[in-house]
Amino acid sequence: METYFKVKYDNEASGPFTADATKVTWDAGASEGHIVTLFDDGTTGVLVMALITGTIPDDGDTMTQGTTTADADGAGRELLYPGYFREDVSLATSGIMAWTGPALGATHSFYYDGSTDAPDVGEILTFSGGQQCEVITLVSGGTPSGEIDVRWITFLDTLGLPSDNDTFTGSNSADGALNGVVNDRCYTPLHLHRLLSDLNDDTNPRGDDVWSRVDERPSEKATPEIVDLLSTVVINDTIAQHMYGGSVSQTSGDDLYGGLDIQVTSPTASTRPVLVQYDPATGTDALVTDYWNNAFMPDSIAGQVRIMRKIRSDGADIDGKRIRGALLEFGDSYFFGGTTLGTATTALALFASTDGNNQTAVGTVATWSSYTEAEGYQTIDYNNGNGATPFAYEIDLTGNTRAQQYEVTKYIQRRGTSETLFGRNAQLFVGINMNFAYDAESGTLAENEVIAWGTEIAFSGQTTNLQVGEVVTFSPSGAKGRILQMYDNVATGYIIIDLASGTPTAADTISGETSGGDGDVDTVVINSTSGRALIAAKGGSSLYCQLLTGLIPVDDQEVWNADNEYASVNGSVSTRTINNQYFGVWTGSNFQTNFGLALDPGDAVVNDLYRNLLDATQAPPNNQQGVVDGLLVGDVVTVYPWDGATYDTNGDAEPYFTEQALSVALTAGVSTVVNVGTGNIPDNTPQAGYLRIERDSDGQYDLVEYSSHDGDDEYTLVGTAPSNAAISNNVFRALIDEEVVSGTSLSYTAVKGASNTQVTIQVKNGGTLNGPIKPYPTTATFGAGGFSVTASRISDA
Repeated sequence: METYFKVKYDNEASGPFTADATKVTWDAGASEGHIVTLFDDGTTGVLVMALITGTIPDDGDTMTQGTTTADADGAGRELLYPGYFREDVSLATSGIMAWTGPALGATHSFYYDGSTDAPDVGEILTFSGGQQCEVITLVSGGTPSGEIDVRWITFLDTLGLPSDNDTFTGSNSADGALNGVVNDRCYTPLHLHRLLSDLNDDTNPRGDDVWSRVDERPSEKATPEIVDLLSTVVINDTIAQHMYGGSVSQTSGDDLYGGLDIQVTSPTASTRPVLVQYDPATGTDALVTDYWNNAFMPDSIAGQVRIMRKIRSDGADIDGKRIRGALLEFGDSYFFGGTTLGTATTALALFASTDGNNQTAVGTVATWSSYTEAEGYQTIDYNNGNGATPFAYEIDLTGNTRAQQYEVTKYIQRRGTSETLFGRNAQLFVGINMNFAYDAESGTLAENEVIAWGTEIAFSGQTTNLQVGEVVTFSPSGAKGRILQMYDNVATGYIIIDLASGTPTAADTISGETSGGDGDVDTVVINSTSGRALIAAKGGSSLYCQLLTGLIPVDDQEVWNADNEYASVNGSVSTRTINNQYFGVWTGSNFQTNFGLALDPGDAVVNDLYRNLLDATQAPPNNQQGVVDGLLVGDVVTVYPWDGATYDTNGDAEPYFTEQALSVALTAGVSTVVNVGTGNIPDNTPQAGYLRIERDSDGQYDLVEYSSHDGDDEYTLVGTAPSNAAISNNVFRALIDEEVVSGTSLSYTAVKGASNTQVTIQVKNGGTLNGPIKPYPTTATFGAGGFSVTASRISDA
């Protein structure tokens, strides 16, 4: 902390003094300072100054600023708080303090000179001593001198602050030198207490601070980090955003601001922590406005970001004083952590490391938009013998690779995202971390809505509306609580409250502390547990939720939505530990998802692990792909099974026409199932695809689509058989049989069975669209890794 002092003066000549960058000297020029604030009474007055060099004035020292001189009227008195604090706040007769200082985000200010290129807002300045700051506001001037508000980036306890005449260069092109000292513009509770104490011993009020020695004590200090404001003196949320390093309570403890020190461990210097806290004004948990960027009053021990948050209002804690933090920098691992604030300061440690699987440029990943998502209760069959099991979320690659899809999920939840998950900003989604069975449902609870539980109050006689999030007081019982959920039916309604103190009764009236709302209590159901949750999925008489605030409900407790609909918890509530990235872990080759989240079965591969809503891990079989690449629009591609030995008259591998045979005749327009006899469906058959079936009329082969098969003897058709076909007619798989209409590849996916499948491949194009080309015949083996073939394109023009 710089040295600030207050000195009275008399015998002023050629005045008045000015509060600007012009230095004041005394001790025959051996000491220097600059004026922060002055109270000029003509030839006498008071100067509040920052010491640049030397010692503070003694009685009788002549102080000189340009042509103005005056004598110190008594020795200077060192201040126990930064001198600008007196400029940055005002204290009215009411006791309500207001912020008059720099814009939000600034932590310091200083004068500069010697500049040939003035600093720009947002520019990073690096001093000759290695210190760095970001320019928040250009207060005055340009070149060659001026004043700027800044946010310090480097740790204040290691490199310290620059000294007078230290030079700087900017990340754009700014240059210059510090003229004087760097001034604090962000303050601790101890600074506040010392400022108020200084005002309280003045003879008369000065400036915009209407407080002096005739007024009562404005504050007291329990410890340097714990300050209580007394009498009518209070700060507001705006002032709290310019404070750090402790706690401030006021209004007899009904309101409390707690200090939060965020310790960030990250490989990325620009990492900005994300904070989530319940907001009484909106009645929901919300992203806290980021004014700290990647550092705010940084200290290598206390934390990179040191701020203050309101955690109690109107006599009730805000969500039990809880707060949640996250690191969501694209390219790094993600991390969520929470803590409970209190008096003094509370540490919140957040950790991240480089994510080697997430190194594609964010702008590139933003273009991978072909994926689709399905949210809410659904069943998914991984063809692993377990049938369809329940999940809450499925994402389908639809064109992206698996590695790309992992990066897409990182993109969805990155810091600053506008993407949503389950109807809310994706940064708010931690995962499905609680679920419970329910019964006695009244009305219909729905997915993506917020439910609440707590003490239940039915009311009537309302003339002014209450509002969700505010504290209500009950009279005459004196009980207090915060409204978590409300159904307002004009004069009557229902509120769910987080009970803070006392016990409301049916004889009470209700008074809203913020809205002035009212009502008469009709019935009361006291519950010791209160909280809020987001319904992500509803199915099987169970709710699958993310706990948003508070504590989990208990057996038989009712959970309510905002439409006066509810259900009762049936049994114990299960809780889940969630991996820090919402979708789960990507090993570089496999997904291991969080509870209730899944990848589309067509994109799943062996060794993936998907946790369903029954908390059972679903492991897909060995899905592999057969890929034909190097294609262009207009190409016709066929991939059929091959017996490994039979060639046509051209010497090309011939389709395995007799691979299977009908065991039940087909009737055109009637038959919906193709039966090939017990055990005759081959390994490596796609779950959905196409068959070639020999028809009776001319022995040619119809191309017939099927939607599924049972792995044994039956294919289920899409529609009905197009032609009559007798028992023993040939059937073989058309693994690929189509024309390219977009892209450069065609593929199919199948579960890798015990045996391999040899295939014959033909790529043809006899037309003018990207052709004609010489037909390209080849063979491949669908084995442990599927197969991939690149077509050779030789012009046949």
